[in-house]
Amino acid sequence: MYSESETSHREEGGVPAASRVDEHRWEIICLTTNAAQDQHRQKTAEPDMTESASTLRVRAIAYLSGHRYAMIAVSRREERSCVMTETLRLRQRTAALLLTAALALGAMGAAATAQPAFADNVATDSTTTPATTAIDKVTVSKAKFTYTGNVIRPKITVKAGGKTAASNIVKSNADFTIKPSGAIKKVGTYKIKVTGQGAYTGTKTVTVKVYPKKPTAKKPSATSSSAVTAKWSKGKNDVSGYQIKCSKNKSMKGAKTVTAGKSVTSKKISGLKANTKYYVQVRAYKTVDGKKYYSDWSAKKSVKTKAKAKKSSGGTVYITNTGEKYHRGTCRYLRYSKYSISKSEAQREGYTACKVCRP
Repeated sequence: MYSESETSHREEGGVPAASRVDEHRWEIICLTTNAAQDQHRQKTAEPDMTESASTLRVRAIAYLSGHRYAMIAVSRREERSCVMTETLRLRQRTAALLLTAALALGAMGAAATAQPAFADNVATDSTTTPATTAIDKVTVSKAKFTYTGNVIRPKITVKAGGKTAASNIVKSNADFTIKPSGAIKKVGTYKIKVTGQGAYTGTKTVTVKVYPKKPTAKKPSATSSSAVTAKWSKGKNDVSGYQIKCSKNKSMKGAKTVTAGKSVTSKKISGLKANTKYYVQVRAYKTVDGKKYYSDWSAKKSVKTKAKAKKSSGGTVYITNTGEKYHRGTCRYLRYSKYSISKSEAQREGYTACKVCRP
């Protein structure tokens, strides 16, 4: 590419003449601070330059229009025929060779101009490594999810070097590895590890949780004067059971709470007051490694307990759900659940007196 005679075109002190630099056909790769994330771009007329940035030696530093300092490198393959045989390395706050943007980025039509010049204290024979940026912080679009039966992919944003390096990514890419990937589905806690690669270094972890889907509450029924039955539909869910609460207050203050297994869709709640309006709510829960994950509460449903039977002057007798007789409370034929009722009311409803206990 260059003849050895061209190496003689230097000014005193090793500074190349500006006129000679302008005449050179530079076979270069330009790495700007904005594009140094392991993505080196070829800016020369030679399409076969395929060496990675890690095999290049820095030849000079140029100030380019619209960029910060950029590294101008020549492939190691061509270094023996290159006029600029010295490998340059910047020291802190040291200005190195200033090239024109037209020279460095001629293929892009840059029009900036500058006089080339060497710094006095430039080290030689130093190989550079592409700059890497440490991960500062990792966040997710939301940390709580509801079970759907499908794979959940949180949207992850990565900040590095004080800037957003990746936004709303859901799986590994050329810059970051995300684990676990595609394994977030069931109820529980998941720690997502984001590891930098290529131009990024470091590892950060973010936590997300998956909760059961809330059940749909149905209209409760009044079982008796002291009990109601809560009902719900579970749908597609990942649960260990259900929790039901019942309260006279719409705010659910002082609620009575009971639990039910995962395979049932109703639960009787006893010990309530007669002829009283109650509110009922249901939620699902899942136990994972000894910890319970609860769904949101369902909508409130109301129900009124039955009124107690009125006592009459005719005295109290007892009936059963299946019998046709009314009895004394001590009758041996009261083998099933019994209900108190006045004698006159029992007679009005068609019950007849037991011939054994003669109430």
